[in-house]
Amino acid sequence: MDAIQLQQKVKQGEVIEGLALSGINLASGDLAGGIFQRVDFSNADFTTCNLEQCLFIDCTLTAALFTQARLQYARFSESDLRYANFSGTSLLGLIFSECNLQHADFSQMQAENMQFIGCRLEHSRFRQAQINKSAISESALEKSDFTQATLLKTTFHATDLRQYIPTGAHFEQVNFFECQQQGIDYHGQSLIQCLFTRNQLDNANFSAAILSLSLFQGASMQKANLSGVQAERAQFVDADLSQADCRASQMNQSIWLNARLSSTHFDDCHLVQALFTKSQAQGAKFTGTHLEYADFSYADVSHADFARAHFHQTQFHRAAQQETRWGDKTGVLVNDPELFAAESWNEQLERANNA
Repeated sequence: MDAIQLQQKVKQGEVIEGLALSGINLASGDLAGGIFQRVDFSNADFTTCNLEQCLFIDCTLTAALFTQARLQYARFSESDLRYANFSGTSLLGLIFSECNLQHADFSQMQAENMQFIGCRLEHSRFRQAQINKSAISESALEKSDFTQATLLKTTFHATDLRQYIPTGAHFEQVNFFECQQQGIDYHGQSLIQCLFTRNQLDNANFSAAILSLSLFQGASMQKANLSGVQAERAQFVDADLSQADCRASQMNQSIWLNARLSSTHFDDCHLVQALFTKSQAQGAKFTGTHLEYADFSYADVSHADFARAHFHQTQFHRAAQQETRWGDKTGVLVNDPELFAAESWNEQLERANNA
């Protein structure tokens, strides 16, 4: 079957099934709305072809060329797209489900509302791609290359990112949900308003990165490097940063509620108005740190080091302070008088009710 006959059958609404069309030239053709099942399109040329709302099921598309093809709302399911080329193409609403996309090329593409679900993307290329409002879920990304890509409002879900390449990429409002990123290197990169919900980030390198307004909810960040970061208003709620390096960072108004900060280094940080309520900061280092208006209420700062720290109305209400090292405690509020009175009143009421 040649290209003209194939287009005629598609326009007649026929399902194209079980054909061998390897190497077919469909450049500038029109297959919009076509349904293809178990078709061999290996090495096919779809350059500038209209493939809008097409459905490819269990097809072979290895080394197929899709440059500048019209792929709006097309779907590929359980298909082999190894070495396929989508570079420089605009991809709107495209869905890949359980496909093999190893070594596929998405460089310089412009994608919006695109989804990869349960796909193999090892060694794929997303260099300088622009990815917006898209999702990559439960997919393999070993050695996938996102160098200088721009990702906005995109989600990585339950994906192993330990060996992907994000060098020079820009992330904004990206949601990393339950991903493995141990040892990942984000040095000097922008990750603004990103969510790292329950991520594994032990030994990750964020040094000199921009993390403003990002959320690390329940993340494991043991021994992570956050030195020199810009993380104003970032949140580390329920996160574990034991032995992490946060030295010389800008972290004003950051939130560390219930965080585990054992032996964490905050030397020379700016943590003005930071909230450390109920954090476990035993042995943490705050030497030379700016802690004006910070709140350590109910925290455990036993064995912590606050030498040369800067305090002003810094709250340590009912904080555990066993063998804590202090320098000049001017500006430290050991207890909040109003809160202490309210708690005492509540305790008296409880005793009276239990009598």
